[in-house]
Amino acid sequence: ARLAKTVDVVVCHAPFPLADMGVQLGLPRRTALIVHWHAEVIGRSLLVWLMTPLVRRTLARADRIVVSDPAMVANSTFLPPHAAKCVVVPYGCDVDYWSTLNETQCAAVAEMRSRHPRLVVAVGRLVGYKGYEVFLRALQDVDARAVIIGEGPLKAELKTLASYLGISNRVTFLGGLPRDEVKQYIHAANVLAFPSVTDAEAFGLVQLEAMSAGRPIVNTSLGTAVPHIARDGQEGLTVPPNDPPAALIRVPSSHE
Repeated sequence: ARLAKTVDVVVCHAPFPLADMGVQLGLPRRTALIVHWHAEVIGRSLLVWLMTPLVRRTLARADRIVVSDPAMVANSTFLPPHAAKCVVVPYGCDVDYWSTLNETQCAAVAEMRSRHPRLVVAVGRLVGYKGYEVFLRALQDVDARAVIIGEGPLKAELKTLASYLGISNRVTFLGGLPRDEVKQYIHAANVLAFPSVTDAEAFGLVQLEAMSAGRPIVNTSLGTAVPHIARDGQEGLTVPPNDPPAALIRVPSSHE
């Protein structure tokens, strides 16, 4: 808070209660405040109740509020009263990096495709709002191999579910991987699955990475930027969240 009083512009990322507390501790009026609003707080009712007054005061104090998509404003609990000072700045990715492979990577991708001609890849933390339980249930009726890249507290539970559903022989949990290896799996995939189930998923940067690699995406109709990144019928398919039958992925056998 002491340093913030000496600068011309302060940027805080929200939701983050400590930042809200810092703003309330005495940010000078001459200091411009930019709030980068990442997502709503979902499923933590006590926390939301405690932080709501601080959040509202921070947003009222802000000179500009940055969001990743207009839907973030329209569907927010907090932002509609401040829509006039909201600015949309979508996230981006390094298209050149994600779209190109060197000779060694090309060989690795070709080998993966030959072993798994119907490959579905999902990338993200193994946490509840990512919707991997729905993804696994949908895979029961899909003739495909699935690879899930990421770590998280639900890993053991998801492996148990895959075994219970009888699909553990078609699902591989790879854990966290270096970026170059993630890129290879995305290029090898027929489709990227993005099954998030709540508005805690605000954007989904991996969608941009998969699109850069020319891969179609199955995402969900959340009230955030998610379905506006890979658009239904254009860069992919958008299905209802928490609906395994609707999420059945017709994985093409060709990678063209």
